[in-house]
Amino acid sequence: MNSSYLTHAMATLPRQHRIRLLLHTDLATARAAILASIGVFEPDPAGTLLHIQADDLDWMARELARLPFSFVVQEPPALREALVRRAAALLECASEVCGG
Repeated sequence: MNSSYLTHAMATLPRQHRIRLLLHTDLATARAAILASIGVFEPDPAGTLLHIQADDLDWMARELARLPFSFVVQEPPALREALVRRAAALLECASEVCGG
């Protein structure tokens, strides 16, 4: 079995949430920072589109928090809420009041 076929199959596996992100970076940089099996990358005039399917939006927010470039959540709105929760947790840790 071809490894690119397997990677694409894993990236497009149906899950609870369909996610679309606009990454403010070029395709090569996006692919270097994010595992190919996480989703489908698509060049866009404004950067790179990333289509992901995920079951856990809090997990997705943690993954996005580590990216070295900015991005816009195009869908779903619930991922924006998960990012706000993640940002609040990180701010809490930065102020040395982190409870885990």
